[in-house]
Amino acid sequence: MYYLYHIPGKKIGVTRNLRTRVTLMQGYKEGEYEVLEQSDDIDYISDREIELQKSYGYKRDRTLYKNLFKLNMKVNPTEQTSTFPVPVNKLKGNLLDNLGMEWKTPDYSFKLEKEHITWIMANARTSMFNDNRSYIYNKAFYEAFFNQDHNPPKQVNLTNYFPLIRDWAKEDLRKDFNLYTDYVDIVTNKVVALPAAEPICFRKYRDGAAPSGSASGNDYYFYRYADALLIYAEAAAMAENGPSELALERLNMVKRRAYGLSQTAPSAIDVKTGLSKETFRETVLVERAYEFMLEFKRWFDLKRMGTPYLKSKIKESLNKDVKDVHLLWPIPKVEIDNNPDMKPADQNPGY
Repeated sequence: MYYLYHIPGKKIGVTRNLRTRVTLMQGYKEGEYEVLEQSDDIDYISDREIELQKSYGYKRDRTLYKNLFKLNMKVNPTEQTSTFPVPVNKLKGNLLDNLGMEWKTPDYSFKLEKEHITWIMANARTSMFNDNRSYIYNKAFYEAFFNQDHNPPKQVNLTNYFPLIRDWAKEDLRKDFNLYTDYVDIVTNKVVALPAAEPICFRKYRDGAAPSGSASGNDYYFYRYADALLIYAEAAAMAENGPSELALERLNMVKRRAYGLSQTAPSAIDVKTGLSKETFRETVLVERAYEFMLEFKRWFDLKRMGTPYLKSKIKESLNKDVKDVHLLWPIPKVEIDNNPDMKPADQNPGY
């Protein structure tokens, strides 16, 4: 059954689930909206929605409701994905509106159920090529619901590979601010763990008001006061062959703030005196990793520590050996050809 609903002064829309679409997702209670018509005929209700939007003077939808979501998914033959013609932030509502309808993939034909939607929303990703599309991997989906051997992705426990995350104190407020491992399903109101193949996700720049998953407006990064404090702490320790009292205080100011403490009062979580220059510098780098996560500083922090250090951190985190050739990009040929002071022999090693 399709419901043509009216929120006075706001909009006219169509849904198959009033409670989810109007109450849970849009926040309107009974009495704050009205059902104008209902029908099993999606063609009729789609045309009627446009007619009434025009009659009431509301902005008309660009796309007919019946064309908003196509259940015959287009599968990319290279990536083996099911692609949805809507972005992730609009996907759940469209899926809920199509509960019980047939969905076809190359290997299966089935009716869309709530348990499928819960899995899809936990695994859907925004397309790299079109912000208005989202997708899931078919192999993982088949494995989850049909127990078929489609060689699903290897299950990885990230905490075994990334010491920074493994050793991150839970009392540090930045940890929950940056990372999450589960979410609350708005249909069942239950806590759902992220899939084992991707058990940790980042939420530092999540923006509920963004029109799409990759269009948030709060991900501009700047040099912050914390950066100035940590730059001073590291530079002073290197210049003075060890951390001074002031260098320690600058580091601890950042650390105290992260634990919700006064920045200027000594605390139990303070880094203590007696560290060597090298140990103190590494302590500052760890603090920078937590403080500036996803702010595009970590790679440069590791690079300026020198190639051996950079390689050791990659080995420690990913268990991969990095060749020197992979630490530099090739110099573009056009630059060598057009620069009289450069010769082919000046190309970076390995290219």
